[in-house]
Amino acid sequence: MKKTKLNHILPGDIREEDCPASQTGKQKHFWLSTSMVESRVDGSVFVRFICSRCDKLHDEVFTRQNFQTYQALIENNRKFAEV
Repeated sequence: MKKTKLNHILPGDIREEDCPASQTGKQKHFWLSTSMVESRVDGSVFVRFICSRCDKLHDEVFTRQNFQTYQALIENNRKFAEV
């Protein structure tokens, strides 16, 4: 199954960063979620993302409301890797 890039739900600086492993060196990272999703005491949700090209990791904290908006996308577009 083809995965959907999750760049649009991440902050601009992360979304626009070039991936060194891309074929041209000018393509952006292709962010997917990992299986690491954690609810926090303050109600926010921690999600770890991984670039499917270079395996760079990025951690993001979403408000509960933002996470619920993107929850299906995050759950359906995971790269399963032990990180």
